[in-house]
Amino acid sequence: MNSYINMSSLKSLWRGLYPEAAKILHSRGW
Repeated sequence: MNSYINMSSLKSLWRGLYPEAAKILHSRGW
């Protein structure tokens, strides 16, 4: 498996489940 694709999927899942948390993490440079 490509780790980049895996991380991308995890980020998408995280944004889908926790949009507010994702915004906070994104603002911190994630």
